[in-house]
Amino acid sequence: MLSIIMTFGIILTYAMGTSDMPWSDSVLARWDVYLGFDWIAYARFLDTQPAIVLSALRWSYWLFVAQLLLITIILAVMQRYERLSAFLAALVTSLTVTCFIFALMPAKSAYAFYDASDLNFDHLAALSTTQHIPVLEGLRDGSLVSIDLSKLHGIVTFPSFHACGAALLIWCFWATRWLRYPGIALNMSMLAATPAHGAHYLIDIVAGVLLAALSVLLSRYIFRRAEAFLYQLPPVASAPEAA
Repeated sequence: MLSIIMTFGIILTYAMGTSDMPWSDSVLARWDVYLGFDWIAYARFLDTQPAIVLSALRWSYWLFVAQLLLITIILAVMQRYERLSAFLAALVTSLTVTCFIFALMPAKSAYAFYDASDLNFDHLAALSTTQHIPVLEGLRDGSLVSIDLSKLHGIVTFPSFHACGAALLIWCFWATRWLRYPGIALNMSMLAATPAHGAHYLIDIVAGVLLAALSVLLSRYIFRRAEAFLYQLPPVASAPEAA
């Protein structure tokens, strides 16, 4: 089911990438200013950190999909089916909403907007910079008509699905006492890495976390309503035994 969800997300993301709405980078950058966040200063700050810190940030960002698979297996093995069902429902909801927002507010990325390639970082090697922009432009002008599954790129800037996923994972890891704090630490690291390694604005991360929270609340509400409805159904009569 997780594979189906992620495949659905890839298809929907690329479909929404054909939107011809104007770029939103200047709007997102302005929101960052309102939040008091300086993307260039933050990237330069990370560039001065020890190698072990930079490696931890890089790996935490890169392990996003592996974490989704891991928490799905853990919740299933622990028979936490209610939490697992709510997690998958919230994942589908947040992924779908992310794609539709992306269609309305496409953006190239903070890395491209601030032209970070000219900043000459000494140690920070971002995982995502501007590699996805030719894909975005190809989708928008119609020159890209097929998806090469071996060369997929994350093309969504606002909201950040990495941030959304990190919040969902923290919520899931909280339910497993023996993995609670390592899971929180790993995903807080991923949130800290997202502006640089995902080339995201801070507002992308804020929106992603809020979307995750709303998706969890919605999925839990739906499951509670469904459970209440099922309890109200009359019992099924058993078949008469043969004489």
